[in-house]
Amino acid sequence: MSTQKQDGRAPSIVGDGEESILRVSGGTDCHKLASAIAGAVERNESRCIVEYVGAGAGNQAIKGVIIANNLLATTGVYLSVIPMFCKRPMADNPDAVAVQLRTLVHRT
Repeated sequence: MSTQKQDGRAPSIVGDGEESILRVSGGTDCHKLASAIAGAVERNESRCIVEYVGAGAGNQAIKGVIIANNLLATTGVYLSVIPMFCKRPMADNPDAVAVQLRTLVHRT
């Protein structure tokens, strides 16, 4: 799924393997992100990675994880997050660093 240059866009999804990487920007709709996280967790039954660069994107990423946790809690699934840094070279900054929020699933 590619993102469009407008507000309220969906997260960019990378990879269809064991872990989905959801790339978030400052314009990402946190409710769409939450749906993508919940879908990835339900498909994989294990985890997904939410990745962002910048403060605005970080705000949307955190809100998306919180909303996803609330959505999944109704089914007995709870999320925890392990934050970490990763290198994410960009055209204008080859030394850019992104934050990855690795979501882990806990079932009750």
